Amino acid sequence: MTYLLDTHTFLWAAVDPDKLSTGVTGAIEASNSKLLLSAASLWEIGILQSLKRIQLKLSIREVADLSSSELGTHFLEIEPEHVDRMRALPFHHRDPFDRMLIAQALELKAVILGKDPAFDFYGVERVW
Repeated sequence: MTYLLDTHTFLWAAVDPDKLSTGVTGAIEASNSKLLLSAASLWEIGILQSLKRIQLKLSIREVADLSSSELGTHFLEIEPEHVDRMRALPFHHRDPFDRMLIAQALELKAVILGKDPAFDFYGVERVW
């Protein structure tokens, strides 16, 4: 199964895994899971760092590398098809990072690992 980590899910998995649901923990730990971390999440983390809303002592490169080595995630670039899909989405949700994750999940037929019920308006499968 292919899973796309929402930004908060990734951060909690990395620094506070007790905040994760048992469903998300099971998906992350399953041997047949392919975990994806989107460039959109790294971009969002960088913005949150610059706004001082989160404090990480790591560079974005280090965050990406740790994600790969510790969680086994694969990096997901933003492709033109993802932007086209996002552009066509209705505005049930206005967060640009979440909209990109929704578009990527729909394009890749991936399941979102995340808490936000706004994803459900788009017909994307979500586990929390």
